[in-house]
Amino acid sequence: MQDSYNTNSEPQTEMEQLSKIEAVTGVITDPGNTFENISRFSRTNYWIFPMILIIVANIIGTFLFFQDEELTSKVMDKQKKQLREQMDEKVQKGDMTREEANIAIESAEKFMDPKGMFFKIIGYIMAVFSPFILLFLLSLIALVIVKILKGDFNFVSILNVIGLGNVIIAIGVIIGTVLSVIMGDLSGVSPALIFKEEMTGAKINTFLTKIDAFYIWFYVVISIGIAKVGKVKTLPVMIILFAIFLIYSALTSLVF
Repeated sequence: MQDSYNTNSEPQTEMEQLSKIEAVTGVITDPGNTFENISRFSRTNYWIFPMILIIVANIIGTFLFFQDEELTSKVMDKQKKQLREQMDEKVQKGDMTREEANIAIESAEKFMDPKGMFFKIIGYIMAVFSPFILLFLLSLIALVIVKILKGDFNFVSILNVIGLGNVIIAIGVIIGTVLSVIMGDLSGVSPALIFKEEMTGAKINTFLTKIDAFYIWFYVVISIGIAKVGKVKTLPVMIILFAIFLIYSALTSLVF
């Protein structure tokens, strides 16, 4: 991995443009050279094909999740338990009365029935649209990082980097779904496989679940890509992205 990119010191050699399939496989086998190539063909939309792959993977994962009644019931029971605990805390703090808390719990639980059509519709909608939310949010963050580091700006190239990186997320979704079905609980390749909820508590376990090996791989790869297309150093990009990832994971697991 090179930590710098200097067009003045590298000879400009002819480079054949990668096909969509070559770009997808290259992200896994040789991300540095792959992103080097797509940075020279910035008008090509490489991000569309991998986005289709991640959506298909999400839909398959969602379908398998809904087919396993034991898994869905267990997940929903956990969500209901957390909801009740949150309402109890608000009652204890005086933020709401017990009656108001009970009404809020009853209303929320109507939408948490794993056999309900509304619940399934929301699941499939998230499977389709969440990759686009991640794509554009991370692309905007990447542009800010490149600007801070005084690099080059090209939104299509940034989209290509984040989009191609989603191939790794797609692999993680499939493996995580298989693990979840086998283990009977939401799972992934993370420290939560070893440190169970009984050992750490619900919030710490949720945080550990989010520190998934495939997300770590994803952020390493897109850090390389952002550095290549933005012509900046890799290490600062990686530090900033991982800091954002860890802060977000901690806030959504331990605070909210």
